[in-house]
Amino acid sequence: MEIRFALPTDADELEELEIALFRDNCFNATTLRRELEAGLGLVAVDDTYGIVGYLIASIEGRLVDVLRLGILPRFRRKGLGRRLLNMAIEQWPEAMLTVRRDNRKAIRLYLDSGFHIIGRLSTDSWVMKRTTSAST
Repeated sequence: MEIRFALPTDADELEELEIALFRDNCFNATTLRRELEAGLGLVAVDDTYGIVGYLIASIEGRLVDVLRLGILPRFRRKGLGRRLLNMAIEQWPEAMLTVRRDNRKAIRLYLDSGFHIIGRLSTDSWVMKRTTSAST
């Protein structure tokens, strides 16, 4: 499975994944294109199926804000989410994100990757942050 940087031309294919994975709160191709042009995008590409997973993040100085991390169900439990997240935090060790409180598998991945819960965004979402030992 190839992991590569996402291109703005991937936006239409990513929109299809957004609809499949985040139906109630999905980004459209225009928004995805803008995020890719301004921030960070990584994709996991299968030779047969095309893009099967992705990470979209904005970058603010030394901090990466993970906006999306999604893997198609048939490709989960293969380490793709961890690989995408690790690629991002290798370049930007200080990171933050929000995650639904009922998404236990994602929360476990983030905790295992050095994130800590720092607050609650709403009744159903945690705010998590990962910092380097040198930062405060």
